[in-house]
Amino acid sequence: MAFLSLIVKSRQPLKSNHQIPTASFPSRDGQEVGSIVYIMRKPFSRCYCQRPRWRNLPNILLFLLITIFAACSYSDEWQEVKTAEEYSISLPPYLEKPENQLNPQAKLQYCNYFRNVYVVVVDTPKSKFDLSLQDYYQKEYDLLLDRLTKPQHIDSTRLTVGGLPARQFSMTGEVGKYDVVEKMYYRITIVESEDKYYLISIWMWDEWRRKYRETVDQIVQSFKLL
Repeated sequence: MAFLSLIVKSRQPLKSNHQIPTASFPSRDGQEVGSIVYIMRKPFSRCYCQRPRWRNLPNILLFLLITIFAACSYSDEWQEVKTAEEYSISLPPYLEKPENQLNPQAKLQYCNYFRNVYVVVVDTPKSKFDLSLQDYYQKEYDLLLDRLTKPQHIDSTRLTVGGLPARQFSMTGEVGKYDVVEKMYYRITIVESEDKYYLISIWMWDEWRRKYRETVDQIVQSFKLL
């Protein structure tokens, strides 16, 4: 199955056919379902530290603020990423390569843990599945639908990406269990070339959906074969 796979630091990751390394992500927790792992919020653990000297507190706060602003500042120029001289895609400057692999099958994987925005591209030879574009689209749609709690279809469309035929759908759903439940938003695009299917998967918290809608569209439309 060439669908999106991601795993973050998890208490007990479920077994799957793909051996996926964990990524260090101390402020989030995830649960792997099928071939997708959904990012969840996790309370910070209690920590004990030495009481600071209050006369130095203003300087400490100033230093922390400067550090935070410096870490969160990005240029406005998008980056064009080329993969193995096969295809390219343009990404916003705040997306970076993860420290560990998100998906060992993906030639392209970028994310921003703070903003909780993820982009993964997986290419699959058409010879692996004797499926048309419509059938492959339906296969991935049903997979995501079955794995979400309270799934909601947002939209679906036929489109052209980089001069190639493509199918796309958007869906929301709840993931997690007990007191750790989060509503997520997914934009899945399948692009068909002469000999491959390219699965462009973008996901984030549902609360960011409208904020990043134009960004998601721009990422998808920037995909092109070299």
